[in-house]
Amino acid sequence: MKLDDFRKIFRSSFSEREVWQQWFFSEVATDADEVYLSADRAGNAASALLMQPYGFLYRGAVLPAAYISCVATLPEARSQGLASRTMREALADAGRRGYAMCALIPAEEHLSFFYGRFGFSTVFYADRERYTEVHAFGDAAGEIVEASYDMLHRLEMRNGCGVLHSAQDYAEIVEDMTIDGETHVIALADADGAEAMLFASVGEEAVVKCLIADNKRLAQAALAELRRRIADRRITVFGPPLSGDKAFLTPAGMMRVTDPLKLLSALAASDARLRVVIRLTDDIIAENTACYIIADGICRRADAPVKTELEIDSATLAAIMFGSHRMGALFGIPSHRPYMALMLD
Repeated sequence: MKLDDFRKIFRSSFSEREVWQQWFFSEVATDADEVYLSADRAGNAASALLMQPYGFLYRGAVLPAAYISCVATLPEARSQGLASRTMREALADAGRRGYAMCALIPAEEHLSFFYGRFGFSTVFYADRERYTEVHAFGDAAGEIVEASYDMLHRLEMRNGCGVLHSAQDYAEIVEDMTIDGETHVIALADADGAEAMLFASVGEEAVVKCLIADNKRLAQAALAELRRRIADRRITVFGPPLSGDKAFLTPAGMMRVTDPLKLLSALAASDARLRVVIRLTDDIIAENTACYIIADGICRRADAPVKTELEIDSATLAAIMFGSHRMGALFGIPSHRPYMALMLD
């Protein structure tokens, strides 16, 4: 019944093709425990969202995280606060389940303001590059090999901070892209053990949804192979954000800290020299409001008032920890931009 209500609400709000919806509800949205519903005044389910578990790689630790999607309300039940109620319930449950954070991708740019009311902060960015039909990507070389989930997992583990994908996620991602039309998944390796993977959907132009590589040479080789396959069509690449400052990055997603002790403990464990006391205020998940003391490689929580160096809310915490290096230096906390690619958005 819960999944039936979710399907009805989804179809009232999203215009995905029927073939895609049939696949999505048979392969992806299949766990009723991941669906959150709110009822209207008549007691009928009218608002819904999907919250699915993921791993999140942060400073060498894999933390439990969740991805929120398909936030929707029946047209006749809108402007009654139902989506807000559903979001609050899901976030509170995320904290109880021990998810360190929740991530999402706003379906429309203006929705970032809606999610910002619940402590989400825009921290995921993509480094967007555009190439015309004349760009040939030089003489970059690498051996084309069979694409696999194992390779993607190795690349994600080696290349920093962000959302990790399971073998099932990988299969769903490839199938999702195939439903959309012409798709290319390109994998390369070199004699030194370096690897690269590229995922592209191709129409009038090629959109590279993910390009993850151990070095720039192999990344260029993957793009050169894509150029060979698609001839003179233009290419847009959404790659990981650069670790340094960048003049233009495209916003790609938002994060909300739901278990600050778990996240800050991973930060503390990564650098025993770090010492900071943070007073965190959380208006949505009240039990997160406390002082967090980081010292000697651990983080402990103090409910009684202590002398603090930083007083912030949950949105600001995410913005600092997952912002630019310059942002981290300003507050004395190591920062690293995370990466989220290939979500079923």
